[in-house]
Amino acid sequence: MFTDAGVYQNKVAYRQIDLSGRYFVDYVPGNETLVITFYPVGFVNERAMREAEPWGLRFLSRYGTSILGVKPAKADWYRGADLHRFFRSDEFADFAKGFDRVILYGGSMGAFAALVFSQAVANAEVIALSPQSTLDPALVPWDQRFPDAASLDWTGDFADAAALRHVQKLHIAFDPLDPCDRRHAARIPSENRIDILLPFLGHASPVWLTKLGLLQDLVGQILARTFDQAAFRQLLKRRRELAQYFIEMSRRAGTRRPDLRRIALEKAETLAATDMSALPSIAQMHVDEGRPDQAEAVLHRFIEMKPDLPQGHYQLARLLKQQGRFDEAASFGERALSLNPKNRFYQEWLVDLASARGR
Repeated sequence: MFTDAGVYQNKVAYRQIDLSGRYFVDYVPGNETLVITFYPVGFVNERAMREAEPWGLRFLSRYGTSILGVKPAKADWYRGADLHRFFRSDEFADFAKGFDRVILYGGSMGAFAALVFSQAVANAEVIALSPQSTLDPALVPWDQRFPDAASLDWTGDFADAAALRHVQKLHIAFDPLDPCDRRHAARIPSENRIDILLPFLGHASPVWLTKLGLLQDLVGQILARTFDQAAFRQLLKRRRELAQYFIEMSRRAGTRRPDLRRIALEKAETLAATDMSALPSIAQMHVDEGRPDQAEAVLHRFIEMKPDLPQGHYQLARLLKQQGRFDEAASFGERALSLNPKNRFYQEWLVDLASARGR
């Protein structure tokens, strides 16, 4: 089944099948537990997926599991017919039967894939972090966070986790205060399901669990069948060390609790002194509340600390455009594109800016 072989940069050997250049499926042999992993949307690098390590390889290797890594060439929510045929093939079925236990694992887009492709494995287990149930606009018109997904073909196989059946065990981790994630979780069947609630961590909760050192513990305990929900809730209290926790609290307070919104944002800014990754979100909060000068100051601080990250340059460019400062906006937008030359959003934004400057 696997026609190619190679070695990752960390010296781990693998075998690979290339599905028409649209997906690369890597197999790393290990013990009698197979973990099938899927990339989340924000981590797909179109230029490097063939040689990329499977999602989660480094920490899963510590447990000795066999790994089957599904790597998309583009963030297409795994909607390709080639991949669907692979999971429905006799070859894959025979391969999966060679393991005592099969677990599908992913976050966001990868969590969606883990859910729907579990239907190709008998007695599968799933670890889904902040999953979408589908992005079929006819079924979930309220989720507009991923506009490119709406144009994909959502007919046919592996399209909707609401149709999930016969999963042996399903762990779903999500922020119940995130409106879209909560509604997706409500669509997923409750049979054999354990919910792991992550209040005030938002959709990117896997990132923040990793930052706290809790993601590996969570997945490791599920692998070892030792997961204790009450004990994990105690560990989760450490999320109050994160600026992101207070950013989400401020965001959820909205206009109903302006006092809480202000106090939480102030706390987030204090914590951001040692957590620079929170600054773009804090800047956006200032924009939303009509404080562009404070937002600009925060973004300049972020760019000073992280000059090679395009996000800060792009966000500042957008803010400057809103203020009619087109020349400055172009400078920062072009810098963002130079740091990520294939980013279509940056390219299209600069075209729109050029049009606005010419009016």
